[in-house]
Amino acid sequence: MMAEIIVAAVVTSAVFLGSFGKIARLSRRGQELVALFVFAVAIVSLTSIYYYCYVQSETEILGYFSAFLRSLFGAIAAVVNVSNDYAAIAPVLNSSSVLTLIYWFAIMLAVSAFVLAIGAIFGRRLIDSLRWRMSFRATRYLIVGCNEDSLALGVNIANHDHRLITTEKTDAKRVVRYLACPDDTLDLETMLARTQDFGAMVAEYSPLTFARDLRILGRQGIGRNGPRRNHLIIALPFYSDALEALGQIADGAADGSLDRHRLAIHAISDSTTVAKTVADLARVLDIQCLSQDELLIRSYLDAYPPYRFFDLLEAEYEKDFNVVIYGFRSFGQRFLDYLIQNGQFLGSRMKALLIDPDIETLAARYRHHRPALDLCVDLSTENADLGSMRLLDVLGQKLDDLDLILIDTADAGVGASRGRELVEDVVELVSRVSGDSGDPGDSDASVGFTTAAGSADCAHSLASPVGKPLLVAKDESGLTVFDGGRQRVFAYRSEVFSEENLINSALDNRARLVNYVYNCAPDPGPDCAPDVSSDTAVSDVSLGTAVPAHLAYPDTATIDRQWEKIHDVFTQDSNRATAAFLPALAALANKPPTYADLENPISADPDLLPKLAENEHLRWMAFHVVKGWQPLSLDGMEKECARRAQAAGEDKAAIKGFQKTARRQHACLVPFAEIDIVTRRYNQLLKHYGSTAPTRDFVREDTKIIRYLEWINSRTGYC
Repeated sequence: MMAEIIVAAVVTSAVFLGSFGKIARLSRRGQELVALFVFAVAIVSLTSIYYYCYVQSETEILGYFSAFLRSLFGAIAAVVNVSNDYAAIAPVLNSSSVLTLIYWFAIMLAVSAFVLAIGAIFGRRLIDSLRWRMSFRATRYLIVGCNEDSLALGVNIANHDHRLITTEKTDAKRVVRYLACPDDTLDLETMLARTQDFGAMVAEYSPLTFARDLRILGRQGIGRNGPRRNHLIIALPFYSDALEALGQIADGAADGSLDRHRLAIHAISDSTTVAKTVADLARVLDIQCLSQDELLIRSYLDAYPPYRFFDLLEAEYEKDFNVVIYGFRSFGQRFLDYLIQNGQFLGSRMKALLIDPDIETLAARYRHHRPALDLCVDLSTENADLGSMRLLDVLGQKLDDLDLILIDTADAGVGASRGRELVEDVVELVSRVSGDSGDPGDSDASVGFTTAAGSADCAHSLASPVGKPLLVAKDESGLTVFDGGRQRVFAYRSEVFSEENLINSALDNRARLVNYVYNCAPDPGPDCAPDVSSDTAVSDVSLGTAVPAHLAYPDTATIDRQWEKIHDVFTQDSNRATAAFLPALAALANKPPTYADLENPISADPDLLPKLAENEHLRWMAFHVVKGWQPLSLDGMEKECARRAQAAGEDKAAIKGFQKTARRQHACLVPFAEIDIVTRRYNQLLKHYGSTAPTRDFVREDTKIIRYLEWINSRTGYC
């Protein structure tokens, strides 16, 4: 009989585990009923095993059951036939076999009741735990932190990630899941209720469960349609919790259980400590840290890039780019950083007027961390109390030449009502001068285009210029843009916490290709136009057309290996900044921002190529300047080469001194006309010190990204 019991237990377990995928899709009530049934089956099995072990007689067990059944049917018959004659029932109940069975049956009921009570208490947690682990195969986004921001992110992912849900043949609740921490602003039950609309899974956070889930997510990156990347988003309100989560990530990186090919990590935090920790982890993982303000500015710049302030068809970009920032605190400084990086155009000079009651201190601190700022922007300051009418006086004097006005009333401490009044006054002033109605009710949620993958309109020839001056108002909820008579709101939760903005896979893929072009792609040679003759062309299946041999698309592994050689966040961000500026380069050539015609490349125009290369050099300089870099003189470059030659020993390839990373100095932070001088001097130093490092042509390196612009656009699905 023991063999029969073991076989029955194995078969029952196999059936239960095999059907767990369907059980996980049941409602909570259905899962609890299944759990209770399993407990009941377990009790019956244990009781049978007990009888077999202690009675040691199969015949006696069957005899007990046979006697019990005869007695039971006899008692039922006696009750039915003689309903009030208890004497007729008594002999039956006095049977020793019946009493024994009643005794054991009572014990079994008591034990079953106890186990079922325990199951009712812990059954849901057990089922949730099993359901959480068994359904991890389809999970792509694990969000650590339960708050309004992370909730909005999950909603946006569930609403916009139709491609994943369709190709994986699954539903949103198996794509997005949350871990709720004790310090979260939303508790577990609230998150369960708030996520019912898109069915996200929610579980309690603990260091052990997070470490387990992290390893599962880091290892399983193969979907039904081939390799894919999973995403871990850390959206914790307190930086101490974020640091604890990053500590678990560091442990996973140390023991090799996290695969950077399969897991991308995104931390949302304003803490400098968190940012520093992320920078350290970037040496071994695909991880980045962004603040909410940076995400908001990113979202704004996608819709209103600086090149849209110029009428490119009329070559109007040969004019100054004038900006006024009212309230130069944390957000205002970051906003200006991004404008400087993306607002550099050949023949144009960026000028910024900063207004704040403490502007001397704030501007001095800003300049101190960016010592070479004068290379990229002319700053002027105005001391005025925030919320005063001084802004209207300044704007009235400069309004005709202004392109952009930022009013930040949130960080400056201006009251909400006073901030709204100030914005209304400026809107009225701008509309009066520009002749627009200024009706804020005329809302346009589709102004311009966005650079997210699949959202750009490839039919347009050029993005239309925005109305000038463009007014941008910052408050606690986000940014409001007044473009002539149109109004657009970039809210923190609806615009910032989205897959397109936070994860932005299209931009990341372009950045990887930019890095490959700079480091591995062959130089097209002296002629600008690529050779598309039959004897040099190779078939490129991914594009469906013949492309020049030097433009043949490498496999993803090659691109990823080159990306993995980057061991610092700065270089990764530099590649992302280059990728983000590619639409501007195309627009400056009077081409659509998504231009990808390999047969008619922009670089084929010998007059246009050096201008675009110089413009790219201006952008590259601006990126380094806002990161705190400054020029390295020719004498400084010579001293650096001498120092490295002395320390190199036999490693002659280490003798290359065009930059001093520790002091943030670079020899190429000079006007484009002086790059040839730097190139010649650097190559002379390499020869003088016997370096085996390759010689450089910094001018051609600036033109290289222009030559590959169409190739990058065509390979990343940007259109």
